[in-house]
Amino acid sequence: MIQIDPFNKNKYDEIRSRWDSIAKPLDSLGRFEDITARIGAIHDSDDIDIRKRAVIIMCADNGIVEEGVSQSGQEVTAAVAGWMGRRESSVCRMAKAAHADIIPVDIGINSDVSPKGVIDRKVMKGTRNFACVPAMTEDECMQAVDAGIDMVCDCSVQGYKLIATGEMGIGNTTTSSVLAAALLGLDASSVTGRGAGLDNDGYKKKAQVIKDALDRYCNDVSYDRKSPEFALHMLSCAGGLDIAGLAGVFIGGAICHIPIIIDGFISAAAALIAERLVPGAKNYMIASHIGKEPGMKYILDILGLEPVIDAKLSLGEGTGAVMLMPLLDTALSLYSDGLNFEDTTVEQYQHYDTDLLGGQTILIIGYPDSGKSALAEKLVTEISAPDERIYLAAMIPYGQEGIDRIERHRRQREGKGFITVEAPFDICAAVEGYAAERSADMKNMTLLVECVSNITANEMFERHTDRKETVIKVCEDIRRLSDKVKNLVIVSNHFAKEDGFDKETAEYADTLDEINDILSGFADKTIRL
Repeated sequence: MIQIDPFNKNKYDEIRSRWDSIAKPLDSLGRFEDITARIGAIHDSDDIDIRKRAVIIMCADNGIVEEGVSQSGQEVTAAVAGWMGRRESSVCRMAKAAHADIIPVDIGINSDVSPKGVIDRKVMKGTRNFACVPAMTEDECMQAVDAGIDMVCDCSVQGYKLIATGEMGIGNTTTSSVLAAALLGLDASSVTGRGAGLDNDGYKKKAQVIKDALDRYCNDVSYDRKSPEFALHMLSCAGGLDIAGLAGVFIGGAICHIPIIIDGFISAAAALIAERLVPGAKNYMIASHIGKEPGMKYILDILGLEPVIDAKLSLGEGTGAVMLMPLLDTALSLYSDGLNFEDTTVEQYQHYDTDLLGGQTILIIGYPDSGKSALAEKLVTEISAPDERIYLAAMIPYGQEGIDRIERHRRQREGKGFITVEAPFDICAAVEGYAAERSADMKNMTLLVECVSNITANEMFERHTDRKETVIKVCEDIRRLSDKVKNLVIVSNHFAKEDGFDKETAEYADTLDEINDILSGFADKTIRL
């Protein structure tokens, strides 16, 4: 069993502090400050150097193309891999501009000989058609994973500091969709896209193939869906060799302390497999962009990774991952050579004093879309461990869209280390019940209540509680929670009064304002956005 070392959190904090000392507003380079700090922590150095970089491209064929799930045939895989060997493909041109080396790998092209310039790590000449039989044996699958690990270990010996992932394999959006749906518990329609350009009939055929595979390989399986055993089972059954090889690349990055950049959907599916096979591997991953395939957002949510680029990319080969590299270079130019506050007459900006949350209560009030929820989650993650974060969700779903929204948010929170307790009513009893079931000490918990406006609406419109009783119940429940948990972060809305409000809505808004005023009175700090 591979054990992954956590990256150096102290080094991460040092790098974030250095960013804060540069003469600019705090956190004003957004995710680049976090990403570069993570890279430095992975390298265990505040002298961040990513000049020696590469993109590893796993090339393989997929037997499922026999079912007509792709516009192109398998011959395209070998052709594009040949272009890569001659450094002529799209990713090769872009990698040259990004000063990245190209490392194409034949891990399963359906040919007797690997194209010139492509490293031969062929496990087999393409996978089998998983519509009929499993794509690989588990031994074949692990050979591909091991090949990916070996490639990164070789790169580590050569001094590479950053690796992007790429792939080439006709039919691999189909294999990725099966894996994403199986590992995340989604249906085929949620993850099926048009790949390299299917027409409507081809799309329907592809969706049915994915659904049939889920029925064939997921039913009557005794494994826990989040277990390494289930991940290996599905990877073997649905393939492909390129995904298995890339999963090995992600695992190898965690072993060798090299950050690995996720490209698009296929690369993201491999990243999910890697994390399920070797928990903790995700801490060494960077999300470059959000691709067009619908399943990708679900994978990144569960991994807790935020993509940097949102440009509707779908080229593949590692192009999106390579595009991130110059952006990192630009950010690091400021990190390495930026003007410091100490060299100016301007006083350095200060962060919110999150230390006040130790054993206390904070209330965040804002208009819709003010960023209050994001701020609340940020504060909670800064002052609590993942197994101590409780997210009390009070929204009642209405219709399938509401159900999907709640499920999507739950997965996002899981990736950030939150345990969700659904409690549209009687919030204090719900949290107490959760703690009792798990024999958990509530005094160690940090609780985020999201949000007071939902709790208030549930009382008034679902239980038809009058205004006075609603105010009493909501405030007393939250006050009781503040006495029971270590930290309490409360989110609430403020609505601008509009002439168009009907009587019922106006009374609800007034009730919420009254509750906010009471909560603000006993909170240790109130932030209004």
